[in-house]
Formats: sequence, structure tokens, C-alpha cells
Amino acid sequence: MTFPPMVIGTANYARVLAEGLHDWGFDVAVLAPNARMASECDSNLPFSVKRVNYPSFVPLKYFVARKALKEMVVSFNPDCVWATNGMAARVAGLVRFWDKIPLICTMHGSDVTVRLQSRIESIPQARAYRQAAAVGSVSEYILRRAHESNVYPAKTFIHSPTFDSSNFINHRYDQERFYYLYPQLRGKTIILSVARLVTQKRIHHSLSAFSNLASEFSDICYLIVGDGNQRGNLEDQAHRLGCAERVVFTGAQDPASEGLLDCYSAATIFFLPSIREGLPTVFSEAGSMGLPVLSVKDGGVPEIVEDGITGLLAQRDDVEDMTRKLRLFLNNKHDVERMGEAGRKRVEQLFSRELFNRRATDILRHILGDC
Repeated sequence: MTFPPMVIGTANYARVLAEGLHDWGFDVAVLAPNARMASECDSNLPFSVKRVNYPSFVPLKYFVARKALKEMVVSFNPDCVWATNGMAARVAGLVRFWDKIPLICTMHGSDVTVRLQSRIESIPQARAYRQAAAVGSVSEYILRRAHESNVYPAKTFIHSPTFDSSNFINHRYDQERFYYLYPQLRGKTIILSVARLVTQKRIHHSLSAFSNLASEFSDICYLIVGDGNQRGNLEDQAHRLGCAERVVFTGAQDPASEGLLDCYSAATIFFLPSIREGLPTVFSEAGSMGLPVLSVKDGGVPEIVEDGITGLLAQRDDVEDMTRKLRLFLNNKHDVERMGEAGRKRVEQLFSRELFNRRATDILRHILGDC
């Protein structure tokens, strides 16, 4: 499974789940991969975390993870095991405890849309889902995709990832600090993307849409937060399109860090046309900061972004439609403010930590009560 200090949505899901169950009186232990600064991270947690050094060679990685899970089950003697992402489910599918110990799994985005389509990795993952006492999904879309792969767990539930907006709401934005780092953005209308720079996120499409409007709107700039294997290609693309001087790549920013929060605070529009998403946390982050969202009608995005209410949704991979929607935002300041405020309220209503924890404890108590 993933777990902090890893900077990824499934890691945050696992941490919040463990903290919530602990707060509700459950005895919690976590099995997680080792990572840089893991000791510092674990020292602040109110429950135990067993770290495992996983090799990079994938078949050996599964062997080590399977061994670690078996040892953890024997030593901790749990009443229930919760596999919080696809990797954890695949490892759970390699052991045979689940006729004696109830298993709960959670399905996220690429767990189902990519891994469950694999000829080899799908076998233990699907086995875990079928043997599980319950399987949660972060969105209705991911649950439908699992059904399309002929995976029909005995009990399913929607468990949307929570979002702790307190750091965002209470952030004190320092304009001078931000413009000291990015002086070229002073006085500009900033369009923001926050994402891993991989093909799935479709930043090459948002960059093209931005370029289409760069001459029409002389004050717009594009701020791209994140890193990944497509960064070099995207920087080359910006040069080819002739808009490189108005595009800023910041690199990766830690979650809820001062630098990331300043980027959200400085922006006017959040733009991310990614595909095959479960329920991306960045849309909750944007909403909590009062930013309207421009995205696409794909995956679980329409479950968090209400088209015409909290943002605008273009057709998947349609750069011309993205360009039209972005132009609508840039020409209608009132709509930007209205949708941003509606997005803030939607995040508060649907993605509170209290709702997330209550759903988890209700499911767990139901499962344990049936055993």
C-alpha cells in the first residue's frame, strides 16, 4: 500500500483512514513501504507502522510484500484487514487468510482502469475483490469499470476520499513571497494545473488550449505545478507553440505546503483535462480555494465538478472544446466568481473528514458484526 510521506492521493487516503479508525477507538497497525523521511513521519502518528523495503524488480516486490503481509497478520492477529489500494489488493490476493479474517478493499483510479486490465496483475487483484467481505470505490465511475471487468464483489460501497480543507482555508497568502519566486506572473491572470506530469493528465491538451488564447488574452499565464516523465516534452511543446515565456513549471510541491497554497491563492482558474480518474483530490483543493474548474467529461470528474455550477466540462481530448470553455471563463469574471464559490460549498458538503470516517467505521462495524 501507499502511505505518507509518499505524495500521492492513495497515500493520503490510507493515512486519513488509519487516523480516523484510531480516533473511533479501533486498534490500528499499518503495513507500508519504506521511504525517505518515513521515520520522521511515523513518529508523529498515534499508531504503529511497519515499514518494508520493497525491491524495484516487480516479481520480487510481490514476493517480499506477500511475506510481509503474512508476518504482519500472524504478529498482529487482526480482526480485519483493509487493503487501501490496488497494490495492497493484489498482495492480499496472493494469501489465503480471507475465509478466517474479513478483508476490505478500496478501488481507486488506475487500480481498475489500468491494472485490472493486465493479464497477470489482474488475477490476484480480482481474486482479492471477489474474496473480500466488502469493496469500497472512490467513485461510481470506478465501480462501473470494475463491473465491466467482470468483478462483482459481494458488498460494495462508495467511499470518496476526504479532503481536509483547514490548511487551505486558513492559509495566509503572501503575494510578495509568491511574486519573488515567480516575478513574471505579477499582475497576470493565472491559469493553474496541479498534477503529475504524465500522459494521463493531458497537460499537453491544456497547454495547447492555453496557447490558442494567448494572443487573444495578453494578460494570461499558465502555472503548472508538478513533475513527471512528460515535463521535458511539455517544455518543448511550450517553445514550439511560442508561449514558453508565459508558461511556468514549478516542479513538485509538497501537499498543503506554503508554496502549493500560494499557487492556488494566486490563480484565477484551475484547469486539468485528465482522463480515467477516480476522484482526484486536486479538484477538492481547487474548490476549497474558491477556484472554478475546467476539466473533461470523463471518469469520476463529473461526480465532483458540476458542469455549469462549479466549473465547466469539455469533451474528452477535444482541445477546441477546451479552448471554447476557457474563453468563456476568461470573458466572464462573474461566472468565475460564482462557480468558485459554489465549488467551495460543494467540497465542504461532500468531502468532509467526518463523513469519510463515519462511512469507514459503519462499514467496519457491519463487517465485524457479521463475523
